[in-house]
Amino acid sequence: PSLAQGMGAAQGMDPGGNSPQSLSLRSVLNKTLQKPFADRCRLFGSQLLAYVESREEVAQRVDEVIFGTETTLERWSNNVDGAMRWMMEGMAADAESWLGAAPEQPAPHWCLRLRTRREGAAPDEKKEKEDGQGGWPKKVSRLETSMEPLHKAPATTSGANDANVGGLAGPGDGLVEVLHLVTPAVSEGLLDSDLWFSFASGTFGGLVALLLALLDHGSQLLRWLASDAGSGMEFKRAHLEAFPEIINFARRFVNIDELKVVKEAVSGSDAKRLYIEAPLDTYAAQEHYPRLGELVSVLDPLALQLRHPANGDLLMDLTMSAGLLKASVVTDSTGSVAWLNEGNNCLTPLGWDAQGVLNLVAELECSLVPLSSIGVTSMAAIPFPKMRFSCRLLRSGRLDVSCLEAEELPVLETVAYAAFDMQLFRQKLVEDFRLEVVHRQIGGPSGDWVAVAFARLAFPSSTASGTLAMWFRD
Repeated sequence: PSLAQGMGAAQGMDPGGNSPQSLSLRSVLNKTLQKPFADRCRLFGSQLLAYVESREEVAQRVDEVIFGTETTLERWSNNVDGAMRWMMEGMAADAESWLGAAPEQPAPHWCLRLRTRREGAAPDEKKEKEDGQGGWPKKVSRLETSMEPLHKAPATTSGANDANVGGLAGPGDGLVEVLHLVTPAVSEGLLDSDLWFSFASGTFGGLVALLLALLDHGSQLLRWLASDAGSGMEFKRAHLEAFPEIINFARRFVNIDELKVVKEAVSGSDAKRLYIEAPLDTYAAQEHYPRLGELVSVLDPLALQLRHPANGDLLMDLTMSAGLLKASVVTDSTGSVAWLNEGNNCLTPLGWDAQGVLNLVAELECSLVPLSSIGVTSMAAIPFPKMRFSCRLLRSGRLDVSCLEAEELPVLETVAYAAFDMQLFRQKLVEDFRLEVVHRQIGGPSGDWVAVAFARLAFPSSTASGTLAMWFRD
């Protein structure tokens, strides 16, 4: 069945209402985005707020778990001491009598835990009766952090189903675990890093059904935009009016006033291409999130395409280049989102298979522009390998992503080998990278539900440049 088929069509929703030239998002979304969903969103928002309000402490802990607790001088001193002892042992000299007892070495592995716990989550019933709105406290979650040094690598989880979810009982409760394992590399004297990340949040049983309903609603809105009555300006106006707080937040990254929603005919077919185009506001991004703003400015271009796994037909194109963000999809003659072949003469409606699965391939390309964050634009961009990821989405509430390929760039690897072992990075990306997202019930008398995101990324840490490490430390 088509992704657009189901709840929206069954309810006979007409986004245009009595006036086909206008778009009323309230008539489309009001039955879905209402209580208790709104209250659950507030609880989840309080969980995120707990992380944001403690961001300085979180940043310090992340710094420690990735780069260790040694200062540069301590690391240099320990390395020199170890080298001297090794040389003296090779000459049959008693290193301890000459240098004293060896200093205790820092733990090679670290585990970081960030837990949010709900406090005072019950609504104010009196206030709810007076104004018809839930009296949820502005802050209902508090954050607890812990760092555990590990001299021996612990048993690792195998995926999202095995992640730690103990004590999570609703959208206000969350748990982040980051495990950094450092192991000897194939090349003697070098080290490899293996990062295991999991984020678990309490949810509710109907979350997946609600997300599928929102997906259906989005398909209905795109169908209206692709129709003769659809208007990009009206589409933009309706969303600005319906989601003012989200729009205000988005202004920290993009120029909303210059944002365009466009539909155009696809040559060679009766398809319509729908795309949104918005200039990036790097100054606003750096003002609110300095390091994130710098990261956006040095990745240019950044391109993501979603394609059919069997024939390579295009589903979605997302690019960020020269300060412009653009995302596009194609619809067929009925307004349904569809795959488009390379010749623009064959459209296949997007839909689940008989088992309720959607398979696609994500192709990611990006280039690094050195020093662009400080205004130097004359340096040539350094391309990263083109990466292809297999994505498997289950209608029951699961997403699995793995790396199929990371293309070879011989020139880049020759030039950049001193700073980063790109060949080993490509190998580890294909062999070890995993991303899993799952929604499941954890049992117990209350029948609580959780959403879990799990990721694993291995990379050659010893060859990473000091400049990159200092950038993250800052």
